[in-house]
Amino acid sequence: MEIEVDAGACAHITTQSATKIHSMDNNFAAQTQHIRVGKQAYLEFMPDQVIPHRHSRFISDTLIECDSTATVLYSEILMPGRKHHHQDERFGFDVYSSRISAKNEAGDVLFTEKLVLTPKEKPLDVVGVMGTFDIYGNVIVLTPSTCQDEILSRSRSFIARSCVMA
Repeated sequence: MEIEVDAGACAHITTQSATKIHSMDNNFAAQTQHIRVGKQAYLEFMPDQVIPHRHSRFISDTLIECDSTATVLYSEILMPGRKHHHQDERFGFDVYSSRISAKNEAGDVLFTEKLVLTPKEKPLDVVGVMGTFDIYGNVIVLTPSTCQDEILSRSRSFIARSCVMA
């Protein structure tokens, strides 16, 4: 998928429903996303959750190219599977791999983050990984320093009013 937000434009992009990764005998499902955000543009990219079914394998690679004057809010949510469908569905997927990287307009890498979960090899319901929690959420904010204090203040206010753990 390719997304481009031109200079000065604003966009909110989401999905119509969750991304369901079905069971598979061989290979894997893959997703590649390339997001470009121009000067003084604003993008909220907040798709619905990913639900990996038992015996599924999923690889996602996202590249965000963001002008230093732009703001990007990017999120991903990973569900534990269809935990009420079958007892082996909770973290029953084989592999979940997500790589996210961002570059500025000069092509300098701002960050790269990679999450690889293999619950059959390394259990997720332990302290330091998921513990007692079932849902993994990740929110990334890229913004000019002139906007960061306002975003941080509003985020802290929201977290204080909700049961979100940060």
